[in-house]
Amino acid sequence: MPKQLLDAAASLYRQEGWVTLLWEVLGYLRECSRKSGSMKEFIEYSLELAALPVSSDSWIQSLRYKECSPAGPASLAQREIIQKEVFELVSGETRLQSVEGNSDLQVNGENPLHLEIDLVSPLRLVLLAAVAFHEPIIKPGASTSITVSLLSQLPLPVDIDKLEVQFNQSECNFVITNSESTSAAVSSGQHGRQIESAPLALITNKWLRLTYDVKPGQLIY
Repeated sequence: MPKQLLDAAASLYRQEGWVTLLWEVLGYLRECSRKSGSMKEFIEYSLELAALPVSSDSWIQSLRYKECSPAGPASLAQREIIQKEVFELVSGETRLQSVEGNSDLQVNGENPLHLEIDLVSPLRLVLLAAVAFHEPIIKPGASTSITVSLLSQLPLPVDIDKLEVQFNQSECNFVITNSESTSAAVSSGQHGRQIESAPLALITNKWLRLTYDVKPGQLIY
């Protein structure tokens, strides 16, 4: 029941844009998920905390808070600490200590982590993605250009190993690998898909835009 009340409060604070209050509530929600052993929720709350637009230590100190939530003080430095912590969990370097389950949880091949970010997800604050077609009308069989845009609001840079762009026609699908990463090797003949290569480093609040040509097939009715 406490978690339900906290989730309801967090939803209200998101709608109203009350960042400091949201930080406090997310801190308690993150602790609830840690104690209950919910790795997915712990990662989601952590990423949202790390992306909150809080950056001024002096402003927080002026409120004269003697105590703060388990997430720590709402500051840029604490956001960076949280991002490092969650990325170590996602990469499998560390484990999440569960209290109720009396065990440590880890992200690995047997226990993968899958997060979905859409227009109504709180995680849209963390990562924004958009695909824009250059032409308003696309003719079947004719090449057209699209631009893939990515924006991270996490405080520290983020490197992406591989990015897959999918359409309702599989022959148009293509993969973008990180040209600066040695762990993103993809076979050029994998399912006959187009393979592209580009630096996939996201800098805080700076759009990364990548433009490519695709050739759609016949119309599907």
